[in-house]
Amino acid sequence: MKKRYFVIGVIIVAVATAGVWSFPLWHTAYLLQNLAKSESLECQIQVTLNQEGLFKGQKQLLHLLSRILKTEETDCLNWQAVGYTAGRKGYVRIYCDVLQEPVTEIYFSKDDTLVNVRMLYEVLQRNFVKEYPILGYMLPEWKYGTYISLDQVQDIFQVDIKEIFQQNSFGNLTGQGFWKSLILLNRMERHRTKDGGWKFETVWNDYHTVLLIEREKQETGFKIEGTDREKTQKIAEFSFSLSPGEEEAVIFPESLMKTEEIAQFQKLWQALSEFTEGR
Repeated sequence: MKKRYFVIGVIIVAVATAGVWSFPLWHTAYLLQNLAKSESLECQIQVTLNQEGLFKGQKQLLHLLSRILKTEETDCLNWQAVGYTAGRKGYVRIYCDVLQEPVTEIYFSKDDTLVNVRMLYEVLQRNFVKEYPILGYMLPEWKYGTYISLDQVQDIFQVDIKEIFQQNSFGNLTGQGFWKSLILLNRMERHRTKDGGWKFETVWNDYHTVLLIEREKQETGFKIEGTDREKTQKIAEFSFSLSPGEEEAVIFPESLMKTEEIAQFQKLWQALSEFTEGR
C-alpha cells in the first residue's frame, strides 16, 4: 500500500512539475492567440537598414534622400511605422529619424497597398526649399492625385522596396494558431524578465530574435526584436510591437493618381534626382 501511495505521489509531483514548467508556454501561446483575434490592433515597427546590404537602386535612393535633406546617409537608415489594423486592413504613418514630421502614410490590405506620394513630395519639397532657397521655389506645387500603389512607387523611384521586407515578414508570427504558437515557443530559450514576465529567444532567419509579452494598464502587448547576427541582411535591426487598440475602420482613399499624372511626376522626380546628384 505504501509503495502504491509513493508511486501516486511521484506521479503527482511529476505532473505538477511539468505543469509549472510548461505554464509559461501555454499562457504565452494563449495570449498570442487572443491578440491575433482582436478586432483592432495598434502597431509600431522600427527598422534600421544595413547600408552595405542594400542593392544598387536602394543605395541610390538612400543617397538621393540624404542629398535633398543635406545630411549623412547614415542618418537616413532608421525608419518607423506607426498605425493600426482593423479587420483585414491597416494604416501606418512612416517616419525617418532625420525628420520630425511623417514622410508618408500607407493604407494596406492583403490585396492592395496605397502610398501617399503627395505627402512624400511635399515633405521633400519643403526641405529642398530650406537647403536650396532660390532653386527650391522653382519646384511646382502638387497638382495630381494623392495615392499610388506600392508597385507604382517602385517604378517611379526605381527601387525594390518589397524585397527588403520579404525575408523579414516577422509580423506573420502573430497569425499562428494556438498549437503552432505553442510548438514555436517550445523551441525557444526562455528567461525571466525583471518585471517577472517571460521572454523567449531563438535564431530566426539569421536574426537573434527575442519575443516579449508586455502588460500595460491590464492590456497585453506583443513585441519582437531582432538583430542580424552576420551583418549581411538588408535590415540590421528591427522591433515589431502589437497591442489591442480601439475599433476604428480603415477606409481606403479614393484620390488616386492617373496614369498620365504618374508619368509626369516620374519625369519631375527624374529631373530633381539629376539636379541633386549634380550638386
